[in-house]
Amino acid sequence: MTAIGGAAAIGKAVSALLVASCLLPPLPARAQDAPRAREFVLRGVGAGMTCAAWTEHASARESLFSLRQRTQALEAVAWAIGYLSGAARHGDALDPLRHGDVDQTTAWLDDHCARHPQSMLNAALDAFIAAHPAP
Repeated sequence: MTAIGGAAAIGKAVSALLVASCLLPPLPARAQDAPRAREFVLRGVGAGMTCAAWTEHASARESLFSLRQRTQALEAVAWAIGYLSGAARHGDALDPLRHGDVDQTTAWLDDHCARHPQSMLNAALDAFIAAHPAP
């Protein structure tokens, strides 16, 4: 076989392999290839808070609970608003607070957390962000 004949045979073999590979079904992606959420550290009042705790704080926000309990509840609201504001500041095309005020936001979170008491507050806030995309 000459060099030209060998190159042609290799070219035909490569072409045949490419055609055959197009006919195979795609292989499932390995779990490690799946996109993962970026890990980050949360600090502050709401960092380890569950929705159940948020719901407990919700009743203290506007009732005759002790000053300490009302203060903790309002701190949780401030932390949540800060989380959402941070998403708007540092996320691409995110602005979840654009069309609502603090009362509307806390009402949405109250409802969500009442339905998902085992969720973490930051997961509820992520759900809020997803439900309120930027225009």
